[in-house]
Amino acid sequence: MLGPRAFLGEACLAGQTSRINTATATEASLLIRIDCRTMTAALKARPDLSEALLKLGRFGHSDKMPTIQIPGVSHETLAEMVGTTRSRITLFMNKFRKLGLIEYDHESIVVRSEVLAEVILGD
Repeated sequence: MLGPRAFLGEACLAGQTSRINTATATEASLLIRIDCRTMTAALKARPDLSEALLKLGRFGHSDKMPTIQIPGVSHETLAEMVGTTRSRITLFMNKFRKLGLIEYDHESIVVRSEVLAEVILGD
């Protein structure tokens, strides 16, 4: 069951061409539809951040791209890595989180490397 601010249909970003899931609202809901091309363009707007997250996610691992938990990396540190401001990092991290590409809190970032690579780098 999905809750507030949840999303579905993100598999299209990784090239899935047919729906395999459906959703039914059990109460009044606000839905926002964003087509695949628009979302892909938004993700590609910040490839430097995407690449930094992928590099951190791949560090010390084989070529297989698992979901990786990266402890202790602040938005300030990411901003320094990609040459931008902390506020811009926060903006794009929130976008990536809404797309299901990452999860983060004050302790760690979880990178869904396989999906992020497919969307941003075409791996």
